[in-house]
Amino acid sequence: MQLSNDYIGAIECPDACLFAVRMTDGGWTIADGPGTHLVDMAKTDLAGWHLPVRFQYAEQAMLAIDTGPGVWFDHSLKSAWGQHALACGADVAPEYMLAPDGEIPGVPLQ
Repeated sequence: MQLSNDYIGAIECPDACLFAVRMTDGGWTIADGPGTHLVDMAKTDLAGWHLPVRFQYAEQAMLAIDTGPGVWFDHSLKSAWGQHALACGADVAPEYMLAPDGEIPGVPLQ
């Protein structure tokens, strides 16, 4: 499985240095960058990665960012940020369904 950070929209939450990003499936999630389509190609290292969850609305993702756990962002579902997003009403995105060993296919757990 190849994962992508080609977001179709991004709203910066500057106080947290994170973004609410719109995915190609229409859902929203939290990322530490605006994605490859929304960043200058000379700065692709700033494109960022996202949590494997989906919120229905941008406002939900932004509220989750604003009330975040206060730790360094980690895109793993098992991270404090992943668990916080789920507690704030996000669902695990279908393409990231957990394998029996608890790992997300294609994404190394940190």
